[in-house]
Amino acid sequence: MSTKNKKLVISDSSSESDGKKIIKNKGGRPSKTKEYEKNRLDVLKKLNKILDVDDIDNGDFFYLDQIDEDKQNQVLALADEIKLYFLYAKWPYFKNRDVTRPFLSLIKSVYKSMGFDVRLSNNYVRHNGVTKKITKVLIDKQG
Repeated sequence: MSTKNKKLVISDSSSESDGKKIIKNKGGRPSKTKEYEKNRLDVLKKLNKILDVDDIDNGDFFYLDQIDEDKQNQVLALADEIKLYFLYAKWPYFKNRDVTRPFLSLIKSVYKSMGFDVRLSNNYVRHNGVTKKITKVLIDKQG
């Protein structure tokens, strides 16, 4: 962990003529966003590998029905690592355990935290007279 603290420089009007400045420690804990930037990118790469997403910087997607139980468990296994490197207190997965699809909640929160826009798009496909709902998860860089 970095122990660099921000310094606040306050000049004392009586000591300005002496050229002395009073330096006070502004304190504060470094942000996880800046402190663990490399680790956060590693978690994002792991998540991309699990989801078979290649080019998220230019926009990519995956189908929700392609995420089998094994991949869901791999995503959920990242939860402990995510707790180390992300500000997760307000994420639905950690705040409310009654989430219908916890793996999707975790995926969306990680991508949003890293500056991506995550949208779900429902498509209906008719095959042999049977209509099936297919959910597409779109990932785009914000901005």
